[in-house]
Amino acid sequence: MSRKRSEKSHDSIPRVKSKLLIAAIIAAAALGGFWVGSYRTRLVWDEMSQRQSESQNRSANVIRVAQTVRALSYLAEGKQSEARDALEHQLDLGLAGVAEYDSLVSSPEHGILDTLAIRQARVYRSQHPWTNDRPELVEWVQKAFKWAN
Repeated sequence: MSRKRSEKSHDSIPRVKSKLLIAAIIAAAALGGFWVGSYRTRLVWDEMSQRQSESQNRSANVIRVAQTVRALSYLAEGKQSEARDALEHQLDLGLAGVAEYDSLVSSPEHGILDTLAIRQARVYRSQHPWTNDRPELVEWVQKAFKWAN
């Protein structure tokens, strides 16, 4: 009986080794698949982010063109007051956008170009006061002026 038991234990060692080898191969395949999947997913997300950024830039440029044409048309027609209102409104929208983005990102440092642009707008607005007809923008404009100190 002891001889049969010893033969069985020797037979089970190769089975254990082969099971361990199969488990190692499966684990390696799973890790490899995970890595390949992660890499591919990152590429897809990067591509989608790039397309979204390009789309947003395009939209911003289209709006900028439309507003510039609007202001220039007013000027060409001798409507300086309407042209100024259109440009002042665009200035407020730009300032509000910078302040809102800053509040979302909460970056401890502002870029030097951002700060310079906001300071120029603040100086301009102090020399040429304008009352915005949209109170919700006033708060954002004030926030932008505050962080450009």
